[in-house]
Amino acid sequence: MSRPEEVAERRRVSWASLVAGLVFVGLGVAFVLQGLGTWELEMSWVLSALSVGLVLVVTVRWAQRRRARRQWDSSHDGASADTDSGSGSS
Repeated sequence: MSRPEEVAERRRVSWASLVAGLVFVGLGVAFVLQGLGTWELEMSWVLSALSVGLVLVVTVRWAQRRRARRQWDSSHDGASADTDSGSGSS
C-alpha cells in the first residue's frame, strides 16, 4: 500500500477545477435558497458570478501551465544542450 506522502506527490491539486467547483456549488446553494423563498436571486448577479468564476478559472489554469512550463524548462536545460549538439544526422 502507498504511503500518503507518495500519493500526494503523484496527484496534484487542480486549482482550476477546485475554483470552478466552488463557484458552481455557491450558485447551486443560491438557487436552492431562491427556491425556498429565503433569498431573492437576480440574473445579473448570476451572470456576474459566472463571469468572475470563469476569469478565476482561466487565470488559475494559466498560472499552473506557466509554472509547470518553467519547471520543465529548468529541469531540461542541461539535457537539451547535450542532445542538440551531438547528433547531426536526421
